[in-house]
Amino acid sequence: MLEGCGAAVAVFADSEKADTWIEDCSIAMSFMMLMAQEQGIGCCWSQIHLRTGKDGSDAEQNVKDILSVPDKYRIAGILSLGLPAEEPKAHTIDEADMGKVRFV
Repeated sequence: MLEGCGAAVAVFADSEKADTWIEDCSIAMSFMMLMAQEQGIGCCWSQIHLRTGKDGSDAEQNVKDILSVPDKYRIAGILSLGLPAEEPKAHTIDEADMGKVRFV
């Protein structure tokens, strides 16, 4: 996904300044995704936090090493951006599996 994208944004936070860094990064990435959609840009969130590489290595440390990012910064994910090849139709409510829905 990253190999063929037009651009990518790696979202980091200073974990020494806020213990809510994962929430802050997630909110920022969510708004970036909404803005990309508004501009007609396709995007996909690649989670890095708590993931491993194919060889079992820590994905977060791998990204920090590649981008030369200091240890105090933590990464939530990478947002890949590009022009979508197609625009799939939106799902309808009739397609929802209502057996998985609970009203409270």
